[in-house]
Amino acid sequence: MGSLINRLDRPTMAWGSALIVACAPAIVIFLFRADLLWLEYQPATVGEIYAPPPNIGPRIIGFNNDGGRLTVRTEPHTDCGGWRITGPDGIVRQITGRYPVLSLVQGRHQYRVAPTGCTDATDAAEQTFDIAYAPAASAAEVMFSHDIINLYRSPMPVAPRTGHALTRWVPPLTDYPADEVQRARRLLDDMGLRPEMSSLEKMRAVTAGLLKRAKPGLPPPRLDDMSPMQVIEAALSSGVPVFCRQRALMKAFLLNVAGVPTRLVWSGRTFDDVILSSHAFTESYVVEQGRWAYSDLSHRIAYMAAADGRVLSALDVLTLLARVRDVPDTLDWSGFIPTPNTTSKIPNRNIIRSMAGVLNENAMLQYWGAHDRFTQQINPGPLKTIEYRLRRYLFEPTLYIGPERGYTLHWMRGLSVLTAFAAVVAAGIAVVRRRWRKR
Repeated sequence: MGSLINRLDRPTMAWGSALIVACAPAIVIFLFRADLLWLEYQPATVGEIYAPPPNIGPRIIGFNNDGGRLTVRTEPHTDCGGWRITGPDGIVRQITGRYPVLSLVQGRHQYRVAPTGCTDATDAAEQTFDIAYAPAASAAEVMFSHDIINLYRSPMPVAPRTGHALTRWVPPLTDYPADEVQRARRLLDDMGLRPEMSSLEKMRAVTAGLLKRAKPGLPPPRLDDMSPMQVIEAALSSGVPVFCRQRALMKAFLLNVAGVPTRLVWSGRTFDDVILSSHAFTESYVVEQGRWAYSDLSHRIAYMAAADGRVLSALDVLTLLARVRDVPDTLDWSGFIPTPNTTSKIPNRNIIRSMAGVLNENAMLQYWGAHDRFTQQINPGPLKTIEYRLRRYLFEPTLYIGPERGYTLHWMRGLSVLTAFAAVVAAGIAVVRRRWRKR
């Protein structure tokens, strides 16, 4: 039996060793050439991308209906003593408790909810729910035996499950040289940012500050080898032109330093060598609303919002632009930065056409991760670099939302997987041989 194992495992060991020797360079090349991983991406659900991160920002985690009295369970819990609820009849009800309880009225109505007795002023904002209600007695006419409650619009996401942590998208400031972070803080001070500003106010200030200081144009290739702060200084101090990717990189870095979590997004897609979309921009997490907000320096947009003030994500904007030729002027355009010497407070037709050209129905929204050194242009040191490469390679692929479902994997990934498999097989055979010989 032992001779049989020896005869069988020698060719296997030889082939395994050959595979390891032949394919091992693929692992090294694949892990350390950042541009190869940039070409890989996999599909994601809307919830994976846009569900609120754990314990950050408001979200609805559940409902409880008790005969037309609807309890709305939210997180995180506000440090408030009660709730002031204004129903459709105009009657104001004051209640105490952890969650607001809405006394529903038959039909579709709006209910205004405001926390009371809050120790933090940011918790005290009024919120509006748009709800249609039919009690069981009337619902029976349409073959329902229970109350029908239809939530048409809520002031915060309904997300019983949380999305990725912000660390999935936002590099820690410790990945950047400390002196560059300090220089960024001084630049933010010069732009007029203050700690007490809201997320939207900071987004507007940074957008306006960069538009005032940076010159658009085709950038030199050397910018790809610079850190975000070095790109900013090259653009602002030396007048080096920057394109959409550099604009997004600069804006994301400054907003992250300012305390507004911001990620990089690319609307890239090519089909048969025809570019269907190619544009880089950012999304910022507006903690006050628990929503991601589309932000695009190239189109002079700090943020876009619906008429009720709720910010729009990149997916919202893409859906809107793909369905209508003209963006409604009923939107809240307070996040648009007009060009100097103009009186219009909304984007002109050329800006809207440019946005619609890149955020079209054929576009694919790719969300770049925090540990993608190529897109983030970070250099955290040798050990961190290896850690980030492995995390990016194994656990954090670039996620996308698009018109088709598919995986794009570089051919070197197959070789590197084959190398790992061959190594495991060879190691297993070696262990079996050693144990058999001991017998």
